Amino acid sequence: MQLKRFEDPRQSQGGVRRESQANRRYLYFAAKADVEGQNDVAAVFRSTAEGETGHAHGHLEYLEQCGDPATDLPFRGTRLN
Repeated sequence: MQLKRFEDPRQSQGGVRRESQANRRYLYFAAKADVEGQNDVAAVFRSTAEGETGHAHGHLEYLEQCGDPATDLPFRGTRLN
């Protein structure tokens, strides 16, 4: 994906953080629902967490040209990451 002049990569960096935090929060709620015996509610939270993971991956794909927001290093091949 080509970066556009008006798009600020910092917005996607923040997006990665927010989506990752949302993912962990929904997984926490799913675990609590399991303990409470609300398996149907836990399944909804897990499904929502998976969606947040997809959003975070989308931000990371956009940022491949800019570098990893967590390390400020470029994205490289699997063995080098």
